[in-house]
Amino acid sequence: MKPFRSSANRSGRQVLAAGLLYLVLLGTVFVPKWLSGYSFLTEVIWDPTPVYLQYPGDLVAIRTLQAGQLGGLWDPTRGFGTQHFIPIYLTYFLILKLPVYLCHAPWAWEAYLLVRLLLAGVFTFLLARSLPLRFLPALFAGMAYMLCGYFRIFLNFQHLNLEVFFPALLWSLLLLARRQSLGRVFAALFFIIQMWASGNPMSFVYAILLGGAFSLFLAALAARRSSRPLLILGFGLGLYLFLWSLSWFGAAHGFAAVELSGQVWKLRLPGIGQLRIPLANLVALVTPIFDYWLSPLPSTHDARLALLNFVPGYLGIIVSALALIAILHPGRLPRVGLFFILALPFSLGLVFGIPPFNLLQGLPVLREFQNFRYAQSLVALPAALAAGMGLHLFLASPAPIPRRTTAILAVLLAWVLWHFIGYRHFLAASPLPLRFLLGAGLVLALAGLFLSAARFGFRITSGRSLFGLALLAIAAGEGILYFYLITPLYGPRAFSVAEPPAAAWLQSQPGCFRLLGVEPESLHPNLAGLFHLEDVRDSTPLYFRRYLKFIAAIAGLNSERAILDHYFEKGRFYLSLDLHELPPRLLDLINVRYLLTQEARDRLALALADPLARGLMPQGGTHYLAALEATLGGVRRSALLTHAPSRAELILPAAASRTLVWEVGILPRARENPKADGAWLIAALPGPAGSRLVFGRFLNPQQKAAERNWIRMDAHLPLGSREIVFGSLPGPRDNRESDFAVWGEPGLWQADTWRNLKEVYDRDLRIYENQTVLPRAFWARRAEWLSSDEEVLDRLTGEGFDPGQLVLVHARPPWPEPESEPGPAEVELVEHDFGRARVKVRAQGAGWLVLTDLYYPGWEARVDGKEVRIYPVDVAFRGLPLPPGEHDILFRYNPPMVHMSLWPMLLSWSLAFLVLVFKKLFSPER
Repeated sequence: MKPFRSSANRSGRQVLAAGLLYLVLLGTVFVPKWLSGYSFLTEVIWDPTPVYLQYPGDLVAIRTLQAGQLGGLWDPTRGFGTQHFIPIYLTYFLILKLPVYLCHAPWAWEAYLLVRLLLAGVFTFLLARSLPLRFLPALFAGMAYMLCGYFRIFLNFQHLNLEVFFPALLWSLLLLARRQSLGRVFAALFFIIQMWASGNPMSFVYAILLGGAFSLFLAALAARRSSRPLLILGFGLGLYLFLWSLSWFGAAHGFAAVELSGQVWKLRLPGIGQLRIPLANLVALVTPIFDYWLSPLPSTHDARLALLNFVPGYLGIIVSALALIAILHPGRLPRVGLFFILALPFSLGLVFGIPPFNLLQGLPVLREFQNFRYAQSLVALPAALAAGMGLHLFLASPAPIPRRTTAILAVLLAWVLWHFIGYRHFLAASPLPLRFLLGAGLVLALAGLFLSAARFGFRITSGRSLFGLALLAIAAGEGILYFYLITPLYGPRAFSVAEPPAAAWLQSQPGCFRLLGVEPESLHPNLAGLFHLEDVRDSTPLYFRRYLKFIAAIAGLNSERAILDHYFEKGRFYLSLDLHELPPRLLDLINVRYLLTQEARDRLALALADPLARGLMPQGGTHYLAALEATLGGVRRSALLTHAPSRAELILPAAASRTLVWEVGILPRARENPKADGAWLIAALPGPAGSRLVFGRFLNPQQKAAERNWIRMDAHLPLGSREIVFGSLPGPRDNRESDFAVWGEPGLWQADTWRNLKEVYDRDLRIYENQTVLPRAFWARRAEWLSSDEEVLDRLTGEGFDPGQLVLVHARPPWPEPESEPGPAEVELVEHDFGRARVKVRAQGAGWLVLTDLYYPGWEARVDGKEVRIYPVDVAFRGLPLPPGEHDILFRYNPPMVHMSLWPMLLSWSLAFLVLVFKKLFSPER
């Protein structure tokens, strides 16, 4: 095979032409979606993480940047506040995202997603040209990587920022291996910085491994031509490790990892790193797009792993066939290209668990990773380059196509035809395939005219080159169809990021407060931050231990198994609070002022209608009880019908205290009877000394129009009550023919939470205000010192704890003793923002200032300008002991890892500059 010799005056035109062609292909996918009202940012294929975790974090960065701050190091909008696991200030170095931060608009986000794919294609084109490949094969390789299923599935994921620059890094390493210069070193550094600024440590580790192997391979090739091979080999590997060390320290990944290892609880399911992917998923890499939906991943480790439905990054029929041509002819490939042929089986082994190529899964770090997700780019890039090399062989070889290659193409085309026949009904019923096949044909026709008119290095000189262009067109059409037709797993719009009216109402409320969505549909966790609100819930696979301890304790989750079951329950993927069990004083403590729900208060209770219907006890004659759907005043409810006289007994679940809620009414057919004179509805608690009446009301809708609708009721049940009796009695004239009364959706609140709530908003959502909530910063007169967090949690969740008067502290002695008697104080929260809070206190005696934000390393406090120690109070929060008087307290988040990471980065950059200058000054050429 003859190497490609490019002319300097035409290489720029080729890159420009490739970029324009890629832009046209991407426009075929993006523009129709945009015109149809779709947003790629919120169109979730595999996992909603980008929408509810990464996108809100990006908006935090935008808001802090607009406020003139460094970046969102601390986000108060989730949980009790959270430090960003991947500091957002790093993304300010990401050249793709910085314009979006400066110009925050929906179109800017969509353009950002498109430009990432465009650059991925261009960088892969440059790498392929340097292998070296001809123009058309290099163009094919870039297109194959840009339109691969991996990029479609994870289109809005953060780690795609890294994968975009991955081929650029390998290209810069290849150029650096051929000739060392200051410009090429800094070019490699630039691409490394873009990769670590993308902020995904898992993809970062995979990039380190493949990049290191590539550098070692290049050094080995150079060592073969040198009289000092070991020196060349050591220099190549040392240079690569040096370059990566700059990014490692610069990104503060090392320091952050050490800090987080002791502070977070990680969602860890048995066997998550050692998944064995079924063969069907491997076949789906080269299966037409209609095989996209696969059954959930079977697992012998943990049944909950089945929720992680593995979706392969579809490569395509033509790409796979051309890659096989290269694999079957390794002796005719360029030496550098052999690296990607060797890397392909090992990357497939890592993703799909194929022995013996899955040895990397046993490494201590990689066995903790989701290899099926983060390592897919290790398959996509080598496969795209292998396909380019296969097309290069086909175009450059004067010999006819080998028989085995023809057989491969025939089998794959038969496979495609079989699937199209099997899905012919779907294709005939849907206008989308035909519409976009026509669109793809139009784009390819325009691309053909563009290629012919530009004359930038590719000429159709034979039937072989015409066939190569046809393969490019077919593969492009296949990729475009995959991008367009694949339906998001979570619906066309996974989460709506449009601001609901309820959010605008909440923004108008004064003060600093948190909210709690009773259902995920009310307001999904983490989305509150998009609307400048703070949600006590936090949806993430990494929880700070203090937050987890507190939430698990008050939610009654007393084991790791219980936490995992709760996390995965109903596909929720976050820790919620059960208002049936939550004591009101703890809801007050965590500063939840508003509860959001889509249901009325009395419809959120623990439903008892079904148990009542099952436990009916008719009292003889024709009188009965029955479950039915009843409509009163135009409102339909699940109800229990009673025909007086009647009686039903129900055994209640054990609980500390409960509130019974229900609605009552008389059926319309009863009041239409002229003999009807109403009915008595009674609820009583039986006991050894007789029954205790908890509710009794006489209803007569013929006399009172208001009693023709549902009437809301509630009754507090005392501690220890385990049985309740529902009954009905006829009216004064004892007319038993038409005394049909209904109990509407009886339910049980197993706590007094709702007694403190008042409905304040009822439009798109219902919002209830907690009337007894404690402010974010409040004063407690006394402190109780305990020896462990477990003792604090037991005291916290036990009877008699009053968070407004007492704080529980777990700290080592010596403990500060108050110098004066405890007394009241006025507390004012003056400022509360990202990484900063300011409080003013006017105390008449000694006491404790409590700020119910997360206690976490890196937070500093200054009282009247003097730095003081912050204590962990009530397990999760921050507390300061203060003497009497007026005080100005400033809390500031100042993580040491930010400062620690700057010095190694500056030192490494300076050292790189000095080494290259020294080499230039004392080189033999001078």
